[in-house]
Amino acid sequence: MMKGILIKATALVLLTVCTSLIAILLGNIYPKRFIDTKGSSKVITDDKCQSFLKYEETLLKSDVLSKPEYTYSMATASGSSETTAVLPVQGASELHLQSQLLINELVLDGIISFWNAAYEDRYLDYKSVNCNLSWVDAVTYVNIGLDHPFYTSNENVTNSDQLTVLINKYHCISKDYIPQNLVRINKSYSIGSIKLCEEACTALEEMCLAANTDSITMQAVSAYRSFDYQNVVYDRKKTEVISLEAYQKKRDKTVARAGHSEHQTGLAVDIGGTDDTILKQSFENTDAGVWLAKNSYRFGFILRYPKDKESITGYNYEPWHFRYLGIAIAEKVYLSGLTYDEFCARNLLIY
Repeated sequence: MMKGILIKATALVLLTVCTSLIAILLGNIYPKRFIDTKGSSKVITDDKCQSFLKYEETLLKSDVLSKPEYTYSMATASGSSETTAVLPVQGASELHLQSQLLINELVLDGIISFWNAAYEDRYLDYKSVNCNLSWVDAVTYVNIGLDHPFYTSNENVTNSDQLTVLINKYHCISKDYIPQNLVRINKSYSIGSIKLCEEACTALEEMCLAANTDSITMQAVSAYRSFDYQNVVYDRKKTEVISLEAYQKKRDKTVARAGHSEHQTGLAVDIGGTDDTILKQSFENTDAGVWLAKNSYRFGFILRYPKDKESITGYNYEPWHFRYLGIAIAEKVYLSGLTYDEFCARNLLIY
């Protein structure tokens, strides 16, 4: 009799323990709901990315996010520590966070400042496929649009007249757009009769004059191009022998499609020396190429398509292609070591 009671009691204890363990486990499996950086309710499942396997309530344990709002100041892509942003924490008692490692990286690396809540699913999907990337790069690349093939997710720019306008293989300009203040570049600093926006033209001529004082001669080879002329340039090598798909695959690496060319903004210029390196990668080794790489930002220009950044810009290295941004922004881009695409993605200049 006593033995039977003892067995039943033991079974009851074991059942209670098992039930408790199951309850605990069920409280830590996916899907989990959390409040994102903009207060929207989101769900993360374990098939999104390995980084989210550790998913727990850490609000009460975290000094970082235990206040209604957390203000931080971080160095951004510009290399400046002046940027201050606020991470709102809404519904504090209900907040669930991803792994502490991730939230630390988002905050301490300044990612929160360019984290777009509308892209969260894209971030997670892209990171799950590219787990070798840091979250900084993963978020940056998705902001650029690199989780989609080039020319498949086009957005029409709405700030065509601004110095910071971003034109690339995801952002296009209207076929009818013509800059209002185009002027001819001084013939002393250009080949033929080519134009730039007035501010960019003045800066270019000042840059060429400064180079001259260092015994270096350079000149503008190509500047403003209309939408129609860009079409001509793009189609220049097309023949009936090659298919359109094969032609685009090769041509897209060296020439922008019409509507996606910075030249149409009147803010881009191709610069060459006086030898046979014009529009060739060997230009980087000339006195003019070396001087430009080191000094162009001081006059408001950046090297737009740097070496080893082809997967980001979509173009082969072009040591001759410079984009005018104004001295303040050009210096920040130069010091950041980023392409302009990355810089815009981290400073929200594309939204």
